[in-house]
Amino acid sequence: MTRQKIADRIPELKSYDWAIPQSYWNEVYSKTGLNPAGEVVWRYDGSLFGYPYAITLLGWIILKLMS
Repeated sequence: MTRQKIADRIPELKSYDWAIPQSYWNEVYSKTGLNPAGEVVWRYDGSLFGYPYAITLLGWIILKLMS
């Protein structure tokens, strides 16, 4: 299953972007050595600036390491 199909099957994920901010990508990579692209999307649901949202298990691990 593609990551697009995974994201499309998440009911609460209505407005998101695959392009995460470069500054966030840099911060994740610097802290964890992991590439969040494809594991984390940028979610917008009433938030002007959005926030990271994990769509895979590795994405969830990345968010836990970053919190």
